[in-house]
Amino acid sequence: METCFDYLQQEYKILKNITVILCLGKIAYDATCKLIKVKPEKFGYNKLFEYESVKVLTSYHPSKQNTQTGRLTWKEWSAVFLKAKRLTM
Repeated sequence: METCFDYLQQEYKILKNITVILCLGKIAYDATCKLIKVKPEKFGYNKLFEYESVKVLTSYHPSKQNTQTGRLTWKEWSAVFLKAKRLTM
């Protein structure tokens, strides 16, 4: 995370008017919290955190560990993207 954090900061600056960030996994969520300077809350699937400038939606990472064990199903994976899209409208 530390190695790539500078790239994340640069990308965040380039992308203006971000209202929703979808974090795929706890590492992504922790990095996002560091980026927007908030204390991370308890991570979980399909959790929505609303901070001053942005809404942060979380999902389990789509790794084999999560998909092949049934922790993250295709239906859940699709649903979290639809929710993220609705949040931008």
